[in-house]
Amino acid sequence: MFAYSVSRALPFSLLTLGLVCLSARADELNVSNRTDLLSQNVSGPGKASSFYDSGIHVLHETDVRWTGMAFDGKWNSLFNSSLRYTDSNQFDPERLSLQKLEWRLFDAHTQLNLGDYFANLSPYSMTKGIKGLAFQRNLGDDQNYVRAFYGSFDGQWAFLYKDPTREPMNTLGGGVRLQRAGEKFRLGLNLAEAHDQDGDRYASFPAYAQILPAVDWEYRESALVVSGEHAYSDTDEISAVGVAAVNKTGSAHKLTLRAALKNLNLDGHAERVAPDFISRGGGATADRLRYYLKADYKLDRNWRLFAIYDDYEDNLDNQKTATTEVTTWETGFKRARAFSRRHMNIALSWRNKQKEVTDGSSDQTTNRIKFKINDRVAEHYDWYAEIEQILDEDHLTASDADSKLFDLGLNYRRRLQNNWDIRADLNIGRQETGTLNVSGTDISDRIRLGLTADKGNGTVFGASLERNTADLVAALADNHHNRASLYWQSKPAWIKDGSMKLEYADYIHTFTQNAANDYREKIVKLSLQWNFQKEAKK
Repeated sequence: MFAYSVSRALPFSLLTLGLVCLSARADELNVSNRTDLLSQNVSGPGKASSFYDSGIHVLHETDVRWTGMAFDGKWNSLFNSSLRYTDSNQFDPERLSLQKLEWRLFDAHTQLNLGDYFANLSPYSMTKGIKGLAFQRNLGDDQNYVRAFYGSFDGQWAFLYKDPTREPMNTLGGGVRLQRAGEKFRLGLNLAEAHDQDGDRYASFPAYAQILPAVDWEYRESALVVSGEHAYSDTDEISAVGVAAVNKTGSAHKLTLRAALKNLNLDGHAERVAPDFISRGGGATADRLRYYLKADYKLDRNWRLFAIYDDYEDNLDNQKTATTEVTTWETGFKRARAFSRRHMNIALSWRNKQKEVTDGSSDQTTNRIKFKINDRVAEHYDWYAEIEQILDEDHLTASDADSKLFDLGLNYRRRLQNNWDIRADLNIGRQETGTLNVSGTDISDRIRLGLTADKGNGTVFGASLERNTADLVAALADNHHNRASLYWQSKPAWIKDGSMKLEYADYIHTFTQNAANDYREKIVKLSLQWNFQKEAKK
């Protein structure tokens, strides 16, 4: 309960500390403001499906960045904050909210952080943004150090000082890392702790409390790099209110190899994560044994070959009735300067993916062929094309599904004598998607045209037209979407170090088999950005 009270008071404490530091000595102060004024009109019988709120709305954000000296010039200080105001739930249900708050004190060997902080121990133990406090002491240089931190896992500051119903489980945690590194090696010792708080009114279960030690290491020798991580989680899990905690323990291990041998590059890893391995602050897929290897061979300055092997399976402790194994093979080539053309590149690849369950409930194969080409024509034009063919096979039902993807793009660039930079982009795409054991094919078409004229002094004109159509197998699901937009951007002299942008967009959403879902969105937006900067006199 004490920790929760502290976490609620933390934003206000940090703001006070920041203001105290500001009043001491400010070497540089930067204030950036962004204001959007929007007029949004949503009409049609299906307007409830729109993301936009009809009416006139405002969205304003202010970023403050201060750098200076603190405590009689013995420490460098950095203060960052971001505030947001809006009158629309579309942008922020809190209306007035604190988006970022960070205060950092540091010298040549020590760093203190208060507020927003990226807590980085090791991938298994902790790599997560927190709101709290952190300390790091370098032991000679920044590759040898001890680091410690503690705070809340909440993604928004509002979750710390109020209890909105959309707040997830309150989680507090921290960790310690000791790293020692030399010319050829690196060793990290990590200890992470995390626990979900008792008494959270809107908690979603299960809830956890855990301790997770981990060791990570790396060894470098010429063109060879070998690294690894080994972690162990000890976790109490509560599945529901009033249910006794169940203790779960598990380990995770990963070995990684990277090698550059003349024209051959190798990148591979082997990983085993136990079924009951849980990490609240890090990341891992539980119950998985995986082997991965990629080989990239450079024949010459134009030709490159590659091959990939990827295999993973579950049910490592035989806790399930069947094991699922997925094996993927992929190979292909890349050709630069094809057909003696300086800017032409070609890539072709084939991938085979097999999924099999030992109890016979699934046996599927997927083959994919992918071809890409791009080139520059004359001085002002470049184009690209991509074709993809996928064949899915279900060996149990003797059925198959065919899918295709086509994508074509043409780009134009030209600088006129009056310094206008003209750009035009045309993109055409089509996707045909088949589904195993389902008759019919989903077809989606897309075409987009974009035009931009840039004066180079901050004045930009732009326009775009886009049409998307989807003819789907599902009943009453066909839909068409037309989008058009115009914008003008400038840096007028009356906005110091800022800019303004005026945009108009018109979106028409049509559901050809169910007109009751049709709706239209018209949006006018004026964006203003202005900055304030002040430096201390020397």
